[in-house]
Formats: sequence, C-alpha cells, structure tokens
Amino acid sequence: MTRPNCIAECPPLPQLRDAEIQHCPGYPGYAITENGNAWSCRPKPQTRKTLTWRRLKPYLGTDGYWYVGIRTKGTTKKKKIAVLIVTAFLGPKPIGCELCHNDGVRTNDKLTNLRWDTRSANRMDSVKHGTHPNAKLTDKDVMDVISLRPYLLQREIAELYGVSRSHIGVLLSLGGRMRRHVK
Repeated sequence: MTRPNCIAECPPLPQLRDAEIQHCPGYPGYAITENGNAWSCRPKPQTRKTLTWRRLKPYLGTDGYWYVGIRTKGTTKKKKIAVLIVTAFLGPKPIGCELCHNDGVRTNDKLTNLRWDTRSANRMDSVKHGTHPNAKLTDKDVMDVISLRPYLLQREIAELYGVSRSHIGVLLSLGGRMRRHVK
C-alpha cells in the first residue's frame, strides 16, 4: 500500500486531548495541530496494508523556522510548520499578505501566535520586537545604553556594543526617541 492520494483514503484524524487537528490543504495524508505537531497518514510498517496516523519529527532550518518534510509526487519538500498551521486553520494566504508571528519569535508556531498580515505590518512588528534585520542594537540595548550614560563615556559605551561613537551620540541626544516604542 502506498501513501494516500486523497483524504478519503485515510482513517479518521487522531483524537487529541490538548489540541485541535486539521488536514493540511493541498497535502493529502498530512495533518497539523494548532500547536504545531505535524502528522502523516502512512501504512503500518508491520502490515503494509493498514493506514495509520504517525507524528512527524520537525527540524529547525538554518533560517530559524521549524520545518517538516512532506512527500508529494515522489519527492520530499520542506514546508514551514507555521505556514501549514495558518493555512489549515485560517485559510489560504490572502493576496498581499505574509505570515506574521505576533511575538516575533520564529520558533513559536502556535496558532494563537500566528496570523496573515501585510508586509508593512510585519515590518512594524519587527521594529516593535527589536528583530529588524538592520538594527544594530536591540530595544534592551537602547535602554541599557541610556542607563550607562552617567557612568561611561560615549566611546566606552560604543566599544561595549560594537557600534560607532556617533551612533551612541545620536541615540543619547535623542534620549531613546529614535525608538518611540521603547518605554
């Protein structure tokens, strides 16, 4: 027996106490839970005849996101777990939207932390979370730099954080206002 080609060939989805489970749209024989556990409907190794649901082992990609391997048409493709979750529970990706993590943590693939939103909203999130790719200092670093002002020279603070003295000077002259979201 081979992998099922349609959902009708699979047994009912496993009953889980701690999470809801849905079929992965576009990937027959695969399912995902709201908290990121991926499942595959495969023949039992002993009988090779009876299909059963088995949990897939995720792996962390080099980009910091969780993935699983999904086999389609004889090849295995890596798929982001977060994308499988939002597609299964929130529907297909709307035009002009991308996947967003509410807390900015790439590995937090729970449905409550995921949403479809615009690119600009996702960029604003990255600024809010301090994960903007061009940022040299995190929000915590900014607060620490401001608190170090009475005790160290700008040059010394710059050396501590690996930035230029002028970067620290601008930051201190604005008193953290360049990052309005920092309290």
